[in-house]
Amino acid sequence: MLAKKNHEVGFTLIELVATIMVIAVLSVTVLPKFSGRSGLAEYVLRDELMSLAQHAQQRAMFDQSGACYGLRIQTDNAQLQRNGALINNQSRIDFTDGLSATASMIFFDGLGNLLTGGVDCATSNNPNTALSIPINGGNAIAIIIHPTGYMQR
Repeated sequence: MLAKKNHEVGFTLIELVATIMVIAVLSVTVLPKFSGRSGLAEYVLRDELMSLAQHAQQRAMFDQSGACYGLRIQTDNAQLQRNGALINNQSRIDFTDGLSATASMIFFDGLGNLLTGGVDCATSNNPNTALSIPINGGNAIAIIIHPTGYMQR
């Protein structure tokens, strides 16, 4: 007569502990990458602000009516303006995730040069040095606009 072999099916204690250790290491190293914004939001905001500034510059260069185009940056939003008024709702960025930018008002002349220091194009002047607009968040980044209108990241 054949003897019946008794095989137990399951995991050993060592296998269970090893699996738990692997899961713990992965959760400590991988999960923070997905849960925090890790600087990405600041770079996205910088690119959006730069896009609005370039849009204002292009409109100032191509609009022959003499309208004054500028970018108004406040602590919680930024907006593209024509003669001091918001152009449309698509020309506005609301800051989220605790981000902000240093409040400033910049304008561009018909040649695309930067104008600052006033309330409109007529009262603003071309600065002697580049203007830096810091993005306030976890990382220290800024938009730099030179007097000639050249923008750098």
